[in-house]
Amino acid sequence: MSLALTSLAGLVSVYGYLLRVVDTVVPQPYMDEIFHVPQAQVYCSGDYQTWDPKITTPPGLYLVSNALISGLNLLNFTGSKLSCSTNILRATNCLLGLGVYLVLIGLLQHIRPQQSTTRNVATAFVISFFPVGFFYNFMYYTDTGSTFFVLLSYLLSLKKRNYLAAQTSFISIWFRQTNIIWICFILGNVVCTELMEVSASRSNPSIGLRLSQFKHSSKMANSHHASLVKHTKRFCQLIQLIGEAIRDALRNWKRVFAAGAPYLINILLFIGFLKWNGGIVLGDKSNHIAGLHFPQLFYFVSFTSVFLAPYLITIGNARQILHSLGTLRFLFLALVGMNYAIYKFTFEHPFLLSDNRHYSFYVWKKIYRFHGAVRYLLSPVYLLASQLLWQTFQELPVYWCLLYVVSISLALVPSPLLEFRYFILPFLMIRIHASPKREPITRLLLELTIYVVVNSLTFYMFLYRPFTWPNVEELQRFMW
Repeated sequence: MSLALTSLAGLVSVYGYLLRVVDTVVPQPYMDEIFHVPQAQVYCSGDYQTWDPKITTPPGLYLVSNALISGLNLLNFTGSKLSCSTNILRATNCLLGLGVYLVLIGLLQHIRPQQSTTRNVATAFVISFFPVGFFYNFMYYTDTGSTFFVLLSYLLSLKKRNYLAAQTSFISIWFRQTNIIWICFILGNVVCTELMEVSASRSNPSIGLRLSQFKHSSKMANSHHASLVKHTKRFCQLIQLIGEAIRDALRNWKRVFAAGAPYLINILLFIGFLKWNGGIVLGDKSNHIAGLHFPQLFYFVSFTSVFLAPYLITIGNARQILHSLGTLRFLFLALVGMNYAIYKFTFEHPFLLSDNRHYSFYVWKKIYRFHGAVRYLLSPVYLLASQLLWQTFQELPVYWCLLYVVSISLALVPSPLLEFRYFILPFLMIRIHASPKREPITRLLLELTIYVVVNSLTFYMFLYRPFTWPNVEELQRFMW
């Protein structure tokens, strides 16, 4: 506990310093803050009827900020009151960022009880510096609050506090509508956990099998079979396990329903919202039309592999990948499938190349637009990144892997815009679950070094390398 408090104090110092620098150099609302800050100030004035139609997310950010500021004012005995100024609103996001760190400690303690508290606290401390999430702790955006409430809901569900978890997840939807997907993920995890307990006395395999056990199960094809046959048999066993899970759920429906009912209420309420709103997006729907953007998954696995490199680039992983990629037929089919998805479903959103303040603009312009063939030539990179990430899943239950893959697909594929902020929750879920049980301290230090270097560069570019647009007086700044 003393280490947790010490590290929390260290984070408070870092947050306080960076927040002061950001507020000094960028005192006025910037980028999407020009919508969020005025709307929050309207709410702070007590006007809950006025709404900016350009805002496409619910008012959870403004309601929580208002509640935090009001609560702090009640505890303030100096007589001075906090206002809903830009710097104070940003500070409320910093408080939520500190909350994310504390929730990460709780999650790691639950998921990795075999590790010492010291190691879990240190790991949470490092993860809290994950560059994309860390940057937006100092901007008045919805990302930090969204991350906090989803992770808190997940932690509560793991502790079987399902009613409280459902209430927390309900709040998360008020930050970002797509959090309904993570509510479904949590619901699926709760149901599967109940089914695992039901089937614990059986000798038959269940959805609680770890992926490594599933891969080498006696029902699998032996090493002499062709790779395609082995993959087919794995798929058949997977269908069998899902069928057994459904049968168990039907036989024990009262227990399953009791655990999942709180989350089902949220899902039903969200369906009502969709009907009332005519879609998932509030306000301007014209630039947020959902589609099938499968390459988003390729961008995500590449992005994640970079930030998880200290754990992915190992001799053991290299051997496993060489073994799994050793079949030319598998390589051919995988690359054909990827290239077809790239050809058929790549989408270039108008915002992507119309705003040179985001790093995604330069990724797309300098890499993907360098030559028409580049997007296809990158398919082996995507395949390698996918295989590296797949190795981190080996000790996770089959059901968790399925739920995760389905959830990130639903969260990312419909999105027409390449936006690194959308990768925050999917990345954190992988990081807390799928990293090694015994992390060498050198890799944890290397991860921290990577995060600190990237954060230093992004904050330097944001604060001290502004640029101008023709006929626009305001300075423009680089950001995620």
